[in-house]
Amino acid sequence: MAYDNKQKQSSGKDVQLWKTDIVSTGSSGDLRLVFPYMIAAAIPYFGGNTSTRVTVELNEHDPKVFTVRGIEKPAEPAEEKTK
Repeated sequence: MAYDNKQKQSSGKDVQLWKTDIVSTGSSGDLRLVFPYMIAAAIPYFGGNTSTRVTVELNEHDPKVFTVRGIEKPAEPAEEKTK
């Protein structure tokens, strides 16, 4: 959730600007493994209103997941050329 700090300072009231709900339906219950996928999937929607539920599927090769983890995507193996 994000709140309006200016409103809080002037009126003393919390005014919610937006809120994000994220659900994982994958097979792992280990949040250390799941969080990078959940964050990568949610980033385009932070601060906005989708007006409906959005389903996003990511796999372990998705560049957005590597970005969230702060690592570069491993290079693809070079294809061997046959003569």
